[in-house]
This record gives sequence, structure tokens and C-alpha cells, in this order.
Amino acid sequence: MNTYYLHPDNPQERIINQIIDALQNDKLIVYPSQHGYQLAMSLSAKDAHTQATRMGNWQTPPHAVLICQNLSQIAHYADMDNFAHRIMKSKLGTGIDFTLNPTKLTPKKFIHDKTKTIAVRQATTAIEQALADKLGEAFVSLPIIINGEPLIYDSSYEVEMAVENLVDGYINAGEIAQSTPTLVSLIDESATVLIQGDAQIDW
Repeated sequence: MNTYYLHPDNPQERIINQIIDALQNDKLIVYPSQHGYQLAMSLSAKDAHTQATRMGNWQTPPHAVLICQNLSQIAHYADMDNFAHRIMKSKLGTGIDFTLNPTKLTPKKFIHDKTKTIAVRQATTAIEQALADKLGEAFVSLPIIINGEPLIYDSSYEVEMAVENLVDGYINAGEIAQSTPTLVSLIDESATVLIQGDAQIDW
């Protein structure tokens, strides 16, 4: 496992480029997201997706979240009507993920098995933004699940030790607090809370 040390507010471009190269070469990376350390892979991932599936031993696959640069990029991967656009424009970056119907640009393996939807999130942290900008396309984020259990941690060291032999790379950006994403469906011009996480809903 390669360890990449990144400043959380001013990520070094040289190291970002190394991570981009790893993602484009189908590597599974642990990265610091808005909600804590999570798994990252490219949209074209094959081996990395298989690796995450084997590592998680999922009974029910979690929602894959596409991390996008902005609303315009989100619209490449998700069908977004005026209602969804209005809600998302005011709430992106607040800790809420949104589920929508996927477009043909979304790889089928990242579409949720039961709901046939895709979850989206705008890149908000400096590291997420740098990765999305350099890739020029969305990347996929998944929670760290090991043998069916979500990883709960108190320190970045615990994360590193837990995933050491399970992933290809680990981005160490220091202590990143865990939080639970709130998941909201915006299908059929209505907003439905699917998972109430730490972010409170205030329309």
C-alpha cells in the first residue's frame, strides 16, 4: 500500500498527480472525504471495484456516490429536472447526498441494485476538488466496509492499520472526523429522506 501525505487545505500538486495516476490505473484508494475517510476509485474501475466488493463482503451493496466538480458535471451522470436542480443548488456541500436516476454515462456497476438510482455529491474539500478537477470527470466514493462492518475509527492511524493490506493507496491528511451523510431522493419532483445522517434537513 502506498501512503500519500497531503495537506488538507493546500494539497500538493505533485502528490495529487500521483494519486490521479493511481486512480486511472484502476487502483483502490482511501481518501479523506467531507464525511471522513472513504474509498475512492475511477468511473472505469474494474479491479478496484472487485477489490472493494471482496473487502466489504457486502450483504447489501452501499450506494456508490459520484463526487462531481459542480452541478453541470452532476447533470452528465444524473437526470436532473428543475425541482432537483433548485434543491441541489441550495444544498450541495452541506453534508447531504442526493439520489437521482442515472444517465447513460453512469457505469451500470455503480447504479444501486434495488433502486436503480445513483447518488451524487459535489466535491467540497480541497482534496476532493483537486482530485475531481485533475480527473476531469467524477470519481466514485464508497464507505469503508470490512467483512460486512463499516469501519469506525478514532484516528487516522486506525484507518491506516485497518486497510493496510486491503487497498492500493491511502491518502493521509491528518485527523478527519467521521460523519454520516444524509441521503435524500429527488426522484419524481419530491424530496424524500432515505437516510437521516448528521446534516439536518431544512428546505
